[in-house]
Amino acid sequence: MQCDFVVSQYAPHPKKTTPVLSLRDQASMSWFIHHQHYDCSLFVWISQAWLKQPKKFSLPRYQVFVEFRDSNRCCRYHEFTFSRFEEALQFIHGPLAHHRLNNISPQMTQLYPVKKDN
Repeated sequence: MQCDFVVSQYAPHPKKTTPVLSLRDQASMSWFIHHQHYDCSLFVWISQAWLKQPKKFSLPRYQVFVEFRDSNRCCRYHEFTFSRFEEALQFIHGPLAHHRLNNISPQMTQLYPVKKDN
């Protein structure tokens, strides 16, 4: 049996109107974007998490992960969290291409891509 998210006995289930991203949906939500400042491709994906609130419904959070290489050729990533799925998508297809990323090495990211295009 596969479970897309875990709900604790202490947090009520999500509201029925909240869209739930299945693991299959999450797996298909990955992109390569070209960063305008660093002039390299970044691997980006979305994942859904749940914020547990005592005596309230659990709230969905959408996490955007940006993966790249540092100067030692190690994989690094930054995480950005959004309360709405649409906000996460707008960030990926807009401001992310200009967002400052700490510890990135554009040269290593280009020479050793994090994940190859299929």
